[in-house]
Amino acid sequence: MQDLMVYIRANNKYVCAEGGGNGPIMANRDLAGGWETFRLMTVNGSQLTDGSTVCLTTCDGSYVSNLPGVPAPLVALHPQHLSPSESFIVSIKNPMAYSQPIAYGQAITLRASNGLYVCAEGGGGRELIANRPDPQGWETFSLEEPRPIIPQIFALVAERAELVEVAEVLLPRPAVVLKWQSKSLEQGLSVVVQRKEQGPQEDSARKPFSVYARLGLIEYFVDASVAPGRKYFYRIRTQVDRAQSDYSNEVEVLIPERKKR
Repeated sequence: MQDLMVYIRANNKYVCAEGGGNGPIMANRDLAGGWETFRLMTVNGSQLTDGSTVCLTTCDGSYVSNLPGVPAPLVALHPQHLSPSESFIVSIKNPMAYSQPIAYGQAITLRASNGLYVCAEGGGGRELIANRPDPQGWETFSLEEPRPIIPQIFALVAERAELVEVAEVLLPRPAVVLKWQSKSLEQGLSVVVQRKEQGPQEDSARKPFSVYARLGLIEYFVDASVAPGRKYFYRIRTQVDRAQSDYSNEVEVLIPERKKR
């Protein structure tokens, strides 16, 4: 195995790429969704094991980067060329785990190109920064398998991009889960999620879709950036290099108003 889709947890907080990418990396989420989903992959195509040099990408395809110079919070960027700043050494927090495969449920550490370990400042709730010479509790992260909670499912039919399910997730904050089935697992395949929204007095037909997320080989996306009383429209397409599929069918979800107590 050369890569792994993961939630990364620092104590009781999930690591998040704010905005899905092109922003800071924080450990401040109680729930995990699209912005909290990362792809952990080796930089040279080797097996993903203890001691591997890896990159981390976010749901929009950004790379987690430790900017050179004075230690600063990690950020998610779209670099023109990968550099050592986007590389980390992953180690299992177990002295007997030398060269063992990286897997869900493990406690790991990440050492950046500056030789320092990535730390969740405050033990969680703040930014991630590579500034610690030795790994202790704040520098230890756990890996979880992404599994969204889907209590309600509405089946749909897709033409090309295989979007087959959409669900409203009953969480403390409004959220929508999109699920689809990809017929192709070709290397380099990505899924592009587009979204538009409509308010009570707005005409959705006048609004264009815009790219909302770019994903790897996963078949779901959690959108927690929705508001009560608004309607959201989604469609997806698959892409390999410059080749793109047709768009899937469009799906819409109305987020109900919160009931007043």
